[in-house]
Amino acid sequence: MLDNLKIGLQYCTPKHALTRLVGKIAAFEGGKLTTAIIRWFINQYKIDMSEARNPDPAAYPTFNQFFVRELKDGARLSMATATSSRTQQMHVLATRSNQRRSFIPSKRSLL
Repeated sequence: MLDNLKIGLQYCTPKHALTRLVGKIAAFEGGKLTTAIIRWFINQYKIDMSEARNPDPAAYPTFNQFFVRELKDGARLSMATATSSRTQQMHVLATRSNQRRSFIPSKRSLL
């Protein structure tokens, strides 16, 4: 029932106004209130703060800064893609520390 109410409110609210409101909330520096919301979010979505360079939720003055927090080296897999215009092949490289994997399909396999 609560989910239906949330969804219904989203349909009634102008999208631009909703986006601006959420942006202002995410940028709000609310001190203890912001820290409490970040702690709730961490618990609710089981975020592994041991991956963060600074695992203390109070270190993030806004929700935006929490979302773009720096991670420790090697904490997560990073992806890079490149396409060769000469051979028309796509290269996907996933790296973690020294681990490298490549996926290179030919143009024919994509068609």
